[in-house]
Amino acid sequence: MNMELPPELLELMEALIKTDDITLMDGTKVSPEKALQESLASLGTHYTHLSDWPADFKLVNVWKHRYLMLTVLERARKLKEKGMPVVASFMVFPELIFGCGASFVSVMPCIMEMLLAGNFSLQQEGHRFASFESCPGEPMIALWVKDGTIPADLVIYGTSFGGDVPCINNLLRQWPEIPLHYVDVPYNGKGKPWALDYVAEQLHKLAERLGRTAGKQPSNEDIRKGIRMMNDIRRTYREYVDIVSSAKTPPIAGMENFLVTMSIWESGDPVALKCVNEQVIKEIRERVEKGIPGAGVVENPIKIYMCEKMPAPPAFSFVEKLGGILLGPEVADSFYLGVEDVDEKGDPYEAIAQWYLEKWPWSPGVPLEDRTRWIIDSVKKYNPDGVLFTGVWGCQLDPQFGRYVADSIKKELGIPCLLTTMEDIPVEVGLDGKFNIKGDLRTRIEGFMEMLDARRKKEGSS
Repeated sequence: MNMELPPELLELMEALIKTDDITLMDGTKVSPEKALQESLASLGTHYTHLSDWPADFKLVNVWKHRYLMLTVLERARKLKEKGMPVVASFMVFPELIFGCGASFVSVMPCIMEMLLAGNFSLQQEGHRFASFESCPGEPMIALWVKDGTIPADLVIYGTSFGGDVPCINNLLRQWPEIPLHYVDVPYNGKGKPWALDYVAEQLHKLAERLGRTAGKQPSNEDIRKGIRMMNDIRRTYREYVDIVSSAKTPPIAGMENFLVTMSIWESGDPVALKCVNEQVIKEIRERVEKGIPGAGVVENPIKIYMCEKMPAPPAFSFVEKLGGILLGPEVADSFYLGVEDVDEKGDPYEAIAQWYLEKWPWSPGVPLEDRTRWIIDSVKKYNPDGVLFTGVWGCQLDPQFGRYVADSIKKELGIPCLLTTMEDIPVEVGLDGKFNIKGDLRTRIEGFMEMLDARRKKEGSS
């Protein structure tokens, strides 16, 4: 590494090299030292705002989650060079993708291009390409597939998995050269046999197409292997949430928690993610036993659960400075918390179809009432003082439903909720040149925190 590290990073490096390697899905071993070096390689060049975000230099294994997120594109290129197909998707049917011997790239590289490199024109261009009603993620994926930044062999979208019919329509109409595969998941299809058969049939066709790309048609056992990979990850996350949610003072700060939980969307490598999850679980369990809180987290903080998505990264440290912590978010928890694993023994296509049609809370096939029931149960698990909704305009599973869900939480649990919407440019530049939380959202969160603090004190004195 051709850069002089500050003392906290030198100390981090010394601790990291004593930990275990990361095992990738192609069998490659990545040393902790190499993981940190590659994570910091673009700090002074491209990702110039990387240092704006808070970091816990003592919680060493979370830096491996940073590595997985920051190196998604580079690892995808290396896998493609080895002959492994690369899929661009919005976390659509990863069991099938992995079972067919492929990897995937989701939206996080695009998000990092904005929030770490300051390239907000990418998102604006994406909206011009698709529609102002588009979820901001998918158009950016499409733009990068078109120009080759994402080395995709196939683009997979599904009905309302993130939201984007306008983006799909424009892909079909403007850029027929982009290899698009669309999976139609019927709205409110839960419990309807025809809907299950319909989705399973489409998954067969998707597997056949991935097989042609890979040069080998997958067997049922191959698909079951992909199912087991994702189920293994789900189990590590449930253990992780058990530790974090049960601690009076969480052993991990909000930003680090976000890096861990959102890696289920963004790592593109189930083997590596299971590996680093197990390592960080061991570390935070030791923290709980020793009474060590997350960096910047006060004792017995005001806990806020993030419903829908999550605010921009500056919000995490802002909330912690006010004596709170952000936990969740729902978008990640929906893949593992309070949901069954995908069946590993029966017909694998039917098992995957059933999970994404009937069991995944974010599925368009699941009625809003069922998703709301799952959210309420998840909120009970975390037992927060408040709930922060951060919808993203255009995502068809976000803002238009937030009020109903918030009212249901308040009615059953009596927990206050704050509804916000993520803007296209969710940060502002401070006088120091760093990204900060926007003033209007800062004011609303500050008022919400004051109310939660007063409410807690009142309940404590009664």
